[in-house]
Amino acid sequence: MKTRTIALIIFLIALAVRMLHLLDIRSSPLTDQLLIDSRTYDALARRILEGRFHGEDVYAMNVLYPYFLAAVYAVTRGGTLAALAVQAVLDAGTCVLVFAIGRRLFDRRIAILAGLLAAVYAPMVFYSGAILTPTLITFLVVAGLWVLCRYRDRPRAGTALAAGLVLGLAALGRGNLLLFLVLSPAFFVVTVPGRRRALGHWGALAAGILVLTGGATVRNALVEGRFVPVAANYAAFYIGHNPEATGLYHMPPFTPGAAYEQEVWGTRAALSDSLGRDLSLAQTSSILFRGGVRYALGHPGREVALSLRKFWYFWNRTESPTNLNFYFARDFSRTLRWLPLGFGLIAPLGLLGIVLARRRWREHLVLHLMLAAHVLTAVLFFVSAEYRLPAVPILLLFAAEGAVRIGTGRAWRSWAGAAGLALLAVALGAACNLRDPLLRAQSLKRVDYLNFGRLYLDAGELPEARTMLERSLAMDPRFAPAYASLAEVAHRMGSDMEAARLADLAARYRAVDGGGETGPSPEATGGVLRAAALYRDGDYAAALRKFMDLRAAALGEGKPEQVLSLDNNIGLCRYKLGDLAAAESTFTAILDRDPGYVKAHNNLGTVLAARGRVEEAAGEFREALRLDPGNRVARRELGRLRVAAPPPPRTPSGSENRSGN
Repeated sequence: MKTRTIALIIFLIALAVRMLHLLDIRSSPLTDQLLIDSRTYDALARRILEGRFHGEDVYAMNVLYPYFLAAVYAVTRGGTLAALAVQAVLDAGTCVLVFAIGRRLFDRRIAILAGLLAAVYAPMVFYSGAILTPTLITFLVVAGLWVLCRYRDRPRAGTALAAGLVLGLAALGRGNLLLFLVLSPAFFVVTVPGRRRALGHWGALAAGILVLTGGATVRNALVEGRFVPVAANYAAFYIGHNPEATGLYHMPPFTPGAAYEQEVWGTRAALSDSLGRDLSLAQTSSILFRGGVRYALGHPGREVALSLRKFWYFWNRTESPTNLNFYFARDFSRTLRWLPLGFGLIAPLGLLGIVLARRRWREHLVLHLMLAAHVLTAVLFFVSAEYRLPAVPILLLFAAEGAVRIGTGRAWRSWAGAAGLALLAVALGAACNLRDPLLRAQSLKRVDYLNFGRLYLDAGELPEARTMLERSLAMDPRFAPAYASLAEVAHRMGSDMEAARLADLAARYRAVDGGGETGPSPEATGGVLRAAALYRDGDYAAALRKFMDLRAAALGEGKPEQVLSLDNNIGLCRYKLGDLAAAESTFTAILDRDPGYVKAHNNLGTVLAARGRVEEAAGEFREALRLDPGNRVARRELGRLRVAAPPPPRTPSGSENRSGN
């Protein structure tokens, strides 16, 4: 079979798998809501298209991806799904490049196997379906390696320059490619006869990389007058070198949250407050970087232990998230669940292949150097599945080498050699698949369901928010932040007593776990619970007084949402006390402030029905159904009034009706 035909088959298989994944996650939380960096990249891309982003400050995150995303949006005139489809094509191209590199550095069988492994490698498929950088970075890294493989066959300065330009683009997306530039002279010395010529060709590679990264650096210097290499996110060095460093991403205590604004501007504000002077982003990054260096130099013993842990974490099968979690995505993608290939198999098999191919190290040197650059990145900073992904195609090539050698019996010459190889394979497999408690925690999904619950809550999609938060609590029934967020959902859906109960649970579990305060204060929660207890006991006058006191306190504290909720309870107390005119006035006033308050429409309808104004009451219940088509209270009350209600919404087959009252 011709090489081009094989390449096309690999491309089509890879593209089909990725498109199946996109079909799986369409209309799921993965595409409904954008999380952390994904949201930031999307927002920056749209600002670029609108002409509202002119680089008013130093780059705070990678330069490349927002412009890539803006270009995709401009060409496709579509949303995120169109961008993900483009990424699927790009990632399928990466699989073809893996095959092409295998053809040049290994042999035909290994090249085909490596390309097919890349086509069905689950984390590559996952990242192709996320508005994140790894797919683009991986494509550029592999493309740069492919150009260097062509250079190896015919060493020319122009080819080295072309490779530098491709890798320079990759470095605009992730600055760790500069480490490869530092390591790459070894490749040119081994490949090119004559040190002067080798140095000249390395200079061509460096020129290609530095002309692009240097442009961003010069631009940052012009903006702020300070040296900022590519982007100010080199402050991430501090995350890997501080008293609380774990080897994985662990947010510093002074950073208010994981969102872009909190992580970047919030950190700047926190450091500015602690130093008593305003800091720029460049100054903030410089301070954090120097702080990480000071800690590393001052704690050599712990740094050695931490570096060894990072090295082990890099080779571990765990997909450690910094944004979207691979394990969370599997809950919504049958394709990811069905794909059997993960890092736990590729890592030990790839290491085994490196050992078996050790005599051909000169041919594979460019791959070894690029792999070393990514391992060094993890040791110098921290381990992340996103940062590790560009090293995977290299490991896939060596994994294919190991598999072919073992399958054909070329890996050993005697029974003793076979036994030694088997022991090595078992040892590597155990080391790459053994997990400590910190690694096991990376695959837990309670925080991911909480994060998406909060995103749905912020978007006003309350049933979806409730579903996400309830799944978070199903995984950890003591998770206080999920209770606090669920209390907010209940409040906004008009279930104030349920909100108070959930807020009380959040306060209790925060106290047990020693967590920080979120949501309603314990004092406010206790007051609502006491008032609710009076209401349940039928002491409506006492409940009314208590709710009125709470309303006055909330009004004084400037909390309009709490005032609205308390007014709803006050109206219910007045209705129960028989003061129908006052109750009607209360609910009408609520709806004047918030016409979308479904519970108030239902309660006003109940009051109007009690006053004999049936048609007006029916109008309120119909409005409640318009706002919330699954509202059972409004439908039931319309039935009691014997007024025709609109037909209930059809629930799609196999899905859950998640509408609330």
